[in-house]
Amino acid sequence: MVIIFKRIYQEPIINGFIIHTIRRDGNNRWRAGRGIIFKAGSVCFHNADCVSTQKIQFYWACNNAGQLNESWRVMVYIDGVNVTTNEAIMNALIKNEGFPDRVSFFNCWYKVNFTGKIIHWTDFKYEV
Repeated sequence: MVIIFKRIYQEPIINGFIIHTIRRDGNNRWRAGRGIIFKAGSVCFHNADCVSTQKIQFYWACNNAGQLNESWRVMVYIDGVNVTTNEAIMNALIKNEGFPDRVSFFNCWYKVNFTGKIIHWTDFKYEV
């Protein structure tokens, strides 16, 4: 199965700096053993197998009118466990996804509630 990445992620994936990706998976396509074809534009740059997946959810804080708070409050769950205040897990998640900091990471998610999977192609897994 193909996963599309921006070209800037090609080298960090090949060099092992990015070790997973977070994606929606409404049809439950991603599971251990599935082959992954890494693509940037029209170029296939890497192949691996999905080793495991973990459920991930983001819940953004809203005010009484249902609008997002400007404080960027977000709760992050991995496999149903709130890891928001676990600095070690949050820092690892951000780094392993290829982002330099929390602001960059959370800007990627457009401040919307999200349910998806962490697709692992290494033996690494978040112990929650």
